[in-house]
Amino acid sequence: MRTSIPKNFFYDAEKIRENFDTIATKYDRFNDWITLRIHRYWKKKVVQKTLLPKGSSFHVLDLCCGSGDLSLRLALHLGVKSTVTAVDFSEKMLSVLKSRLKRAQKPHADVQIYQQDAVSLQNFASCSFAAVVLSFGLRNITDREACLKETLRVLQPEGNLIVLDVGKVRFRLIDLLFRFYFERVVPQIGKVLHPEGYLMYSYLPASAERYPDQKGIQIELQKAGFARVSYENFMFGSAVIHTAQKVKT
Repeated sequence: MRTSIPKNFFYDAEKIRENFDTIATKYDRFNDWITLRIHRYWKKKVVQKTLLPKGSSFHVLDLCCGSGDLSLRLALHLGVKSTVTAVDFSEKMLSVLKSRLKRAQKPHADVQIYQQDAVSLQNFASCSFAAVVLSFGLRNITDREACLKETLRVLQPEGNLIVLDVGKVRFRLIDLLFRFYFERVVPQIGKVLHPEGYLMYSYLPASAERYPDQKGIQIELQKAGFARVSYENFMFGSAVIHTAQKVKT
């Protein structure tokens, strides 16, 4: 039986943050289980799509970094003179990242951690980052328009934004199978990790249902001012990577 998510929950950033805090310590295991570890391949592709050479020296922003899985991948890919700025609104998620950094393989780029909402990046000057990545976070942002405009502001000209998130499956039968999995099976996997049955494990598939399709996100990126917007589907479109660029003015 699915847990009903109150409609106002999707627009309450503080409630979403609180609920991410509750699952932070099990979030990485949850992602491994529900994707059969395939999310690791998708994140590898995100790093590649930044177009930043291995061992290079750049400043990169990992927005909605969560427990820092992608932050660490970027840090290991880039040179030791690079900086990866990891931003998330969940204190507990960032605590997990801090613990992971203590165990991380050396050498790696410097990772700087900020607890901040993605819709207002006031800590960062315009044109600060050579690339911005956003992995499974855009659909949790209550004001995507504000977030994308801020992302464009802090991105350097000719810098790339790479967004990894859920997508929509075009084939009817496959779509029904994926819907059944995300709506019925995924919350049960969450209950195995947290027998308390936290609301977040039902929120995640519900947020995927409400999230725009590939073309919809492409249009939002273009309206925000990005150019050269494209996307690549994975798993029949159930996951998708959007890429977009800030052009010189």
